[in-house]
Amino acid sequence: MIDHNQFKFLSFLVGFIFIFTHIFSISEEKKSIISLSDEKIITKLIATIADSNLKFIRNGSSYSAKEAASHLQLKLEITSKKKFNGKITVCEFINNVATKSIFSGLPYQIEVESGKKILLHVWLIENLKKQDAALAERCNKNSGD
Repeated sequence: MIDHNQFKFLSFLVGFIFIFTHIFSISEEKKSIISLSDEKIITKLIATIADSNLKFIRNGSSYSAKEAASHLQLKLEITSKKKFNGKITVCEFINNVATKSIFSGLPYQIEVESGKKILLHVWLIENLKKQDAALAERCNKNSGD
């Protein structure tokens, strides 16, 4: 038989577990909302590349903007699963996926219509400023440039 004090303790414990699991599920919900927001921004950045007239330079070779977008999308999918457990932030995308070749270590560049070459992650941060200046600033601080 359970006495009154044991009953009170068990009631407290059940209540504590309920509240703890509820709080944990809310924080998981918020994480997925944040992740979804990041996913939308990353998708928009990749679409901006695909819709441009830029040339993408990877490992010394030039590619079309659509090829660049396809490459970055594929690299994003692989890297986010392997390195980021399926959830990647905008800054992680810019500073880890869209920065350089995994194979050669050479930085990704884009060539604008004037012929000027720009590091891709710098160009992405500049484009991100149009959507979210504060986020762009955080990504820039984390880029090491």
